[in-house]
Amino acid sequence: MKNTLTTRAKSTMKNTLTTRAKSIRLLAFPFVSSILLASSSSCLFASEESCLKKEILIAHRGMSEMYPENTLAAYKAAVENGFSFECDVYMTKDARIFSFHDPDLKRIAGIDKRCADCTWDEVKNLDVGSWMDKKWKDERPVTFEQILSLARDGRIIEIDVKMGPEIVPHIKKAVSQQTNATPKNIVFASAREDTIKALREQMSDFTAWMGVTCRKGWSRQDPPRPVEDALRIVRASKANGVALQFDSVLITADYI
Repeated sequence: MKNTLTTRAKSTMKNTLTTRAKSIRLLAFPFVSSILLASSSSCLFASEESCLKKEILIAHRGMSEMYPENTLAAYKAAVENGFSFECDVYMTKDARIFSFHDPDLKRIAGIDKRCADCTWDEVKNLDVGSWMDKKWKDERPVTFEQILSLARDGRIIEIDVKMGPEIVPHIKKAVSQQTNATPKNIVFASAREDTIKALREQMSDFTAWMGVTCRKGWSRQDPPRPVEDALRIVRASKANGVALQFDSVLITADYI
């Protein structure tokens, strides 16, 4: 069963990713030490400071094609099948960090309330799996500590921080209280300059990637973002890597 799942998962991810990103990957190598493929919609460039020195596959929100996104089931499946994985984190108003993608609970849990406005008691017992299939009704929000416990050398966990710099001291504290997750096996990412800057200043041993859209927005109808603008954002954040939105029309040899 495991071999079948591994083969199927690897084939699915490679067919989706490699076909679209092959030319980008080859063009990027002369300029950066590595390129990482997180999903069909993004590509990541790491600097020489990065903990990563090779191309890898990162399961977006865990193995989210087969399991509910950002759940322990999705993360464990990624680890068991040899993948790195990406996750998203928010913090409750009583300072508990947990894995969730959206700013509010509505899409996943059916509750119209922002993650940051909830207490952990309000969040911890939510059903975060039934939206995909009733068989996942027992999936509960994943704590940051559970995520860190899945770290393995030789692969990475990409932690996408969805909040502002107020979360960073709490991330730092949680990381300092365990020994499993290290700069060798976890990296941070965020679309917020202030968050990346805080991560680089307060957790300088860790890699932090700045998320940048290649258009001035998330829609393909939005105008392109000039390369100079993307570079300004990355430099201002002091990031040591770039999580660049993938767009086969815009990401050309000249852009790279």
